[in-house]
Amino acid sequence: YVFFALLAACTTSDPASEAADSAAKRFEPPLGMAHLYIYRDDNVLINTAISISVDGDEIGRTGNGTFLLSVVKPGAHRIIAKGENTDELVVDAQAGENVFVQLGVGLGAFTNRANLILMDEKQGKAAVAKTRLLK
Repeated sequence: YVFFALLAACTTSDPASEAADSAAKRFEPPLGMAHLYIYRDDNVLINTAISISVDGDEIGRTGNGTFLLSVVKPGAHRIIAKGENTDELVVDAQAGENVFVQLGVGLGAFTNRANLILMDEKQGKAAVAKTRLLK
């Protein structure tokens, strides 16, 4: 049973198309909305997926060098990352804004541990530009 649990933990969301990846990297939220980027630019030895949810809805499972994009309404949004632990971050998004959250990952006893960190726009854009969008 432990083997199957660990195998499931390694599965990330599928990569998005090249067109979707390029569009996301233009950093242009729809009118009246905001973009929420959750990226993972680490290179940890054990690449287990971390589950990400925004406002209670799972939006995907990240791996090394990937990001997830959520289009959100202005206001407060609760992000939860689940690995060996659960980390939570609440961000405030304004219309027309790009919000960047780094998913820091560390080694745990059985799988990776998650750490959500709000980043500034310059750092966030640079990191997202080097990563790949997931569906």
